[in-house]
Amino acid sequence: LTDKLPANAYVYDHEKLYNKVLKTTDKDRFIDLRKLLKEKSKEDRVYFHTDHHWTLNGAYEGYLAYTNYLETGKVQDEISEYKESEETLGSDKFFGTIYSKVMDSSAKGEDLYIQTDIPEGIKVTCDGKEGEVYDEEKLKEKDKYAVFFGGNYAQMTIENPSATSDKTLLVIKDSFANSMLPYMLSEYKKIDVLDLRYYMGSIKALIAENKYSEELILYEMSNFAEDRNMYKLAM
Repeated sequence: LTDKLPANAYVYDHEKLYNKVLKTTDKDRFIDLRKLLKEKSKEDRVYFHTDHHWTLNGAYEGYLAYTNYLETGKVQDEISEYKESEETLGSDKFFGTIYSKVMDSSAKGEDLYIQTDIPEGIKVTCDGKEGEVYDEEKLKEKDKYAVFFGGNYAQMTIENPSATSDKTLLVIKDSFANSMLPYMLSEYKKIDVLDLRYYMGSIKALIAENKYSEELILYEMSNFAEDRNMYKLAM
């Protein structure tokens, strides 16, 4: 979204980065969101101004792209059917990671929305302790993005006894997944979520034990390209 940047701002070569990653990735299973997000940005903000994460609009576009891929088996540049989502304002005073680096006194607090149409009876376990989909106490703190599940954990398990299917899902992710996961809760009986920065267990053993219906690697692209923990996928 270079049109959103100030004059003379440095922009990394995303085409070079994508081509580098695609050399070791099955292109037919790689969901490239760039065109979708660029199109969506014409009507809504898909990224925050003061933070590197996508907004709920961006996260929802990612969710729709993934579900459309599962339904059609193809990566699409356009979403054919737009599903409605229920959202509520979590905070209108969100200042993110970029603000923390720049500390621009003229920056204005942003709106941070959360999804509200999540199923009842969800059980969340974060590194062996009871958790929750939304930790609203985080909205009172500096890192308000941590409202999603309370932050990042080595392993998180989300169980939904009233799921619309018996499907299970393994998500290997960075923090971009945190705001997208609540959209997926109604569709899976269980979702295991791993953050390779902290997870030290055997991923092969976990997959063999659980026999997941689906496996999703969900990252911001430059994080994925630079992550030095990918070797853990072979452990």
